[in-house]
Amino acid sequence: MVHIHPVPSTLLCRSFKGSIPCEHDDISYYTVLWYQQKKGAERQLQLVATSLDVNSAEMEKEFKTRFNVTRPATLYTSLTINPGMVEDTAVYFCALCNNPPVLLVPHNTRKVGLNITSPRVAIFPPSKQEIKEKGKATLVCLATKFYPDHIKLFWEVNDRKEGVRTDESLMDKTKKKYSLTSRLRISRQEWSNPKNVFQCRVEFYGIEKQTYDEVISGVAGEY
Repeated sequence: MVHIHPVPSTLLCRSFKGSIPCEHDDISYYTVLWYQQKKGAERQLQLVATSLDVNSAEMEKEFKTRFNVTRPATLYTSLTINPGMVEDTAVYFCALCNNPPVLLVPHNTRKVGLNITSPRVAIFPPSKQEIKEKGKATLVCLATKFYPDHIKLFWEVNDRKEGVRTDESLMDKTKKKYSLTSRLRISRQEWSNPKNVFQCRVEFYGIEKQTYDEVISGVAGEY
């Protein structure tokens, strides 16, 4: 059983530096993930940083400017915000991982269980009716039944990344799992070329990064 040494809630003054420590007593929990949970209807967790070892932490892109994670020892880490802003008001979680389930410990000392579930990924071809009537083809990539919602999805056409429309991840409140949909719209000519390869790549971050690829090729003569 892992014992966490919680600290009181932290009051951070605007424009000043503040740190949140996280300390535990089981060296087998070597992976640390910091999450932010802002007040809102969905109360979704957003990954701030991942640390796989001592003196190593990878910050998420949106947190690189003012957030920093230090980990001088396996059993100790801290999250620093400098300078603090009003929009940083949230509950911050320190998640400790070895194997699922993960032990998730929020800064307000309340303990919550978190079961990591990898996504199921599928890619769907365009509608023949859309191709015939609009001269366009929309491919759909669907990632379902994953938790937490730390996931990245992108498309590649013949190994070239494409900018696409991706919806925000949605939670099934009954099953406590997320789903994500992304659409790639191409021309009729692109889809009717069987040499074109369309790939949907999903990167899921649970205990470690996992990558899922689904591929579909164009179909000749589909107008």
